[in-house]
Amino acid sequence: MRPFRLHWDAVEGWLLDVPVAQPPHIIQRVIDWSVPKQVDRLRALPPGEKKEELTKAIQLLQAGQLKQRLVGFCGDGKGDLVMFEAQRPHDDRKIISVGAG
Repeated sequence: MRPFRLHWDAVEGWLLDVPVAQPPHIIQRVIDWSVPKQVDRLRALPPGEKKEELTKAIQLLQAGQLKQRLVGFCGDGKGDLVMFEAQRPHDDRKIISVGAG
């Protein structure tokens, strides 16, 4: 199984990409694993706006403010994460734009 992807989004906050919803104890393990790594990143940053934003983000993570985002895996599980995958149209249903004019 692929590891989960945890990342910060300025609008959404902390997002954890998972193939299926995870129970609270697993989420807590992810948080416990991630906080020290984020603190190390914080220490390496010079003073400024990014450091202040990361400080606030770490505080949210420590408070358990993390959203799970259900995603699937492309193909054999080695590809990119996808939110959804639309079916390809049949050859006789392709949309062709001839332009205006």
